[in-house]
Amino acid sequence: MVLHPSLIQKYGADAVRWYMYTVNQPGDSKRFDEKDLADIVRKVFNLLLNVENFYRTYAEARPSTPLRQGFVGQASSGNKKLFPERSRGGRNVLDRWILARLHKLIKDATDSLENYKITEPARDLGEFVNDLSTWWLRRSRDRFKEYPPSPPLKKGGNRGVEDKAAALAVLHDCLVTTAKLLAPFTPFLAEEVYLRLGGEQESVHLEEWPKAEKKFLDENLLKEMGQVRSVVSRALERRAEAGRNVRQALARMIVTLPEGKLDVAYLELLKDEVNVKEVEVKKGEYAVEIDVNLTPELVREGTIREIIRRVNAMRKNAKLTIQDRIELFIESGEEEIVKAIAEHQDALLSGTLAEDLRTSGEKPAVVESFRVNEFDLTVGITKSRGAGSLPASRQGGSAGK
Repeated sequence: MVLHPSLIQKYGADAVRWYMYTVNQPGDSKRFDEKDLADIVRKVFNLLLNVENFYRTYAEARPSTPLRQGFVGQASSGNKKLFPERSRGGRNVLDRWILARLHKLIKDATDSLENYKITEPARDLGEFVNDLSTWWLRRSRDRFKEYPPSPPLKKGGNRGVEDKAAALAVLHDCLVTTAKLLAPFTPFLAEEVYLRLGGEQESVHLEEWPKAEKKFLDENLLKEMGQVRSVVSRALERRAEAGRNVRQALARMIVTLPEGKLDVAYLELLKDEVNVKEVEVKKGEYAVEIDVNLTPELVREGTIREIIRRVNAMRKNAKLTIQDRIELFIESGEEEIVKAIAEHQDALLSGTLAEDLRTSGEKPAVVESFRVNEFDLTVGITKSRGAGSLPASRQGGSAGK
């Protein structure tokens, strides 16, 4: 099979190599499709680089932690002084799960390569990158915001230094180990990720091959988390069928399982991911049902979540960083908006990295007007004092649906 050199120039040699490894078995005929090559770059390479960039953003924001000083530590085999056992994947079920995934990947990839199998470990690596990004990181994202900022936030949501340290350590371990596993398949991508993380060696290709540690291998945990993710998929399907946006909180979900029980940690995951107040587990044939009826209280909570999303989009457009704090301005003549703010002010402040909130007075330079759940409001942000000014006014804005 001969590919035009322009494809390597466009997508890179690593992407072409990865395509050859994963499209089918080495000895099989290959029907080339450039769309598949583009998908590899988007779904594997770009996804991995986005996760690595996310890590560096928050690791560099942590005081006195240059990347090469080893703070990043290894969650599974690193500095125990910096990261006691409880902070190294021992407490959070998501951390224990992703480390179990990682070490199973190491074991399976090692076994496959020693038996001259290439396609299977390459595909497994792609699936791991997807799991790391779309499940572990997405469900852990708020933990990275918990390190006490300067100046500190007002009330709400701070789980403390240890939880962020654990999340950073676990993510670093996953990224560095992934780079080592990728090295034989995608040498340039692996080197880029490894060096950007501040790897200990001059090159990833000078590192030793990772070894799976039995204490992290947990088939039951992997099976249970797989079940939880299946429940989430069904629940989100039910929400979509009912026309209920995920940001809209719902009262109750009923999960029927043959074993009739779920660990508390999984119940909390389900509540957060599906955005329901209560999860009831019954014994019986597998089924998932959701109460889609809305109360005024639930609507107000959903409204706050939408406001948080809008404000964070405004922060992004204003090129604010996670270190930047804002004063939040919300103006509305709607009684339900006033109630929503009173009920969920702490969540509103912590979710937008705001130090203060006002509902009257002069509008800030950066404002947007929109509609949420049939309520009209105007939202504005002002960068906190001492942090510089925001870009020019953005009066108005499009109405939301």
